[in-house]
Amino acid sequence: MATPRASEGPLYSGAEGRASGPRRVLVNGTRGKSTVTLSIAHLLREMGFSVSSKVTGVLPLVEDGRGGLELCRFSGRGSVGEALFWLSSASGLDFCVLECNAVSPSSQRDILSIYRPEALVYTNFLPDHQEEWGSSPEAPFAAMAWPLLAGTFKPSTLVLGPSVEDRFLEALRPLGAVRVPPRPGEGHEEENARLSAWAVSLFLGLPLPPPLELVEMARGFGWNPGDVREIFADGKRVVLALSANDPKSALRIASSRGIDPARSALVYVHRFDRPMRLSAFEREVFDLGWSSLRLIGDLPPLRRVRQYRPGGLLRVVSSLEERTVFCCGNVRPVLDELASLGLL
Repeated sequence: MATPRASEGPLYSGAEGRASGPRRVLVNGTRGKSTVTLSIAHLLREMGFSVSSKVTGVLPLVEDGRGGLELCRFSGRGSVGEALFWLSSASGLDFCVLECNAVSPSSQRDILSIYRPEALVYTNFLPDHQEEWGSSPEAPFAAMAWPLLAGTFKPSTLVLGPSVEDRFLEALRPLGAVRVPPRPGEGHEEENARLSAWAVSLFLGLPLPPPLELVEMARGFGWNPGDVREIFADGKRVVLALSANDPKSALRIASSRGIDPARSALVYVHRFDRPMRLSAFEREVFDLGWSSLRLIGDLPPLRRVRQYRPGGLLRVVSSLEERTVFCCGNVRPVLDELASLGLL
């Protein structure tokens, strides 16, 4: 495939009233934001553009201009101040690609009005942040997309991931939304790669659907701290899916990795400030016939104290009899341990 290069001249028309400086892409949604952000930046860089990207899925990280990641040192309010601090250091580049780390509906509006992306990508609208958004199936969409529906902001390019529901697509279609065609049974890695390739193609005015070579190129951005990881500890296979902190995503990953609950242990990492996330996992994951169940991290509610084990992740893993361990829930309580293992 002959991919366009920055030196070949304009590939797209500018959006009216766009912000000055680097052209801006914002990646929002519930799952896969970090991966898609890094993948889009990788594709643009491979095409010859100068790019900076910033992700916040596990830690606030920025690319060093060559695809390497380093900790973002910033000042200001997290969701908006952090992004502006990063953006101020990216002048002179062709593109900036930002993972949206806004949670509250007001912060969602602020990041759009201040960052002013030309391209806006939504990976999906899965349940999350129930304490802030509510627990209805429509709550994530309402929280993230309301500035668009209210007419507060309209990007020149609006791309939706293949798992976005039809009803949400129809709500955003009047704004020019394009959804990547769904493929039944597709894994999340393939979804993320296709979404990244479609987003870049739409933004740059390239032919659709993107060629397979571009989709394959989207996989080549390197390591993402939020990726699913597999390690072997004390003779056990340990699958770390700590960025998949909703039941649907966690179960999808478990299935794709061949996890059999009847022969595996489930380790849920609990955060005290995410009680509704725990409730969701209790309803949809805990009762699937796991060989054993353990909770680690912050002290859980009394109803789950019996399954709680103090200490680190590997200490709990070593105490289990099962040879396969699936870990999900929340990453923050085990950040230091993962960093010490070289997994962050």
